[in-house]
Amino acid sequence: MKTILFFFISILSFELYSQVEFLDTVTTINSPFQLPIRYGASGFSFNDTPDNIMVGPAVGFAILGDKTLYNLPVKISETGNLISQIRNDGSWMQIRKHRYDGGVGIAALVATHFNAALIPFMGAKQQIIRIKSSRDEVVDLSLAIPASLKELESWRVGDQGTYQTYGGVEALVAAGVGVVNIIRETISFQNQFILSIRKISEKNILFAIAEEKLKRSETAIGPLISTASLYLF
Repeated sequence: MKTILFFFISILSFELYSQVEFLDTVTTINSPFQLPIRYGASGFSFNDTPDNIMVGPAVGFAILGDKTLYNLPVKISETGNLISQIRNDGSWMQIRKHRYDGGVGIAALVATHFNAALIPFMGAKQQIIRIKSSRDEVVDLSLAIPASLKELESWRVGDQGTYQTYGGVEALVAAGVGVVNIIRETISFQNQFILSIRKISEKNILFAIAEEKLKRSETAIGPLISTASLYLF
């Protein structure tokens, strides 16, 4: 009975964690910008707007990576207090993240006051959570998806990996002066695929696979940018 209850709680907490990871990639980390090379009725130009309508490339790319170390607190049962103390000889939790995304599309400048762009994009995120017996222990896990169950034998109970891929298309319409937008409306359609792996005991591995489709609408107004966003799953 205890085994069944533990397994049920693990699945529930795992699902909640996966949803948090999913929400982290609702928006891209790159900010697409228009290159100053444009094409209009008079041909190619560089950072110039002689025509009413000119088109040019829009690109965006970003890479993010970090490593965080947490000291795991004493269990409540060991202290009898709701707020637990930090122990110097206890376990540590190390989190490594790597994420990148980018896109290339086309943008149009109309009469120097209106911008429109259509940018396909794609990206990926990998995250590893590792339990360490001491602060200085070197136990970095590979951020790559394990190719076989054999690779999971080196994982410890509590270790967890989340691997995401996402992609879609973003449409942008903005009004302003030149490249300075005063009001901007963005709509994107996105698909995400998430694979999560967690070692819950020496002989049990929990896998979770999720796929989500997302429509995002965002409005930004003013030079200091006040935004409002709507997400539909």
